[in-house]
Amino acid sequence: MQPDKALKKVLMSQPESLPYGFESRMMAQISMAVAKKKRRNAWLTISLLSAVSVLLAGGGYFLLDKFFEFKLKLSWPTLSLSPESSNMLTFCLFIAGLVLILLMADLWLRKIKEQE
Repeated sequence: MQPDKALKKVLMSQPESLPYGFESRMMAQISMAVAKKKRRNAWLTISLLSAVSVLLAGGGYFLLDKFFEFKLKLSWPTLSLSPESSNMLTFCLFIAGLVLILLMADLWLRKIKEQE
């Protein structure tokens, strides 16, 4: 028996009507699955954004400390900087702010694209 004929035979043997409420139950399950996936994607995005931010800050400090001999003198709760390092710290904070703004803009644009 050919696959097409076998498929037609199986489809013809099935009852023509579905049980009562089948469509509504199936649509409820589908909407729950979609909502669950959106929540999971939102948490994953927030987690990854937080991890990337922490890694960028840590990597920036590591690079400044090891390669550029940038010494940050921390005293809790005040921050005392040498005059040379304050300019470098300002520049690094500016770059980190730009990166965060671009990541937020990317997230916002992706949400707009998904809604279309």
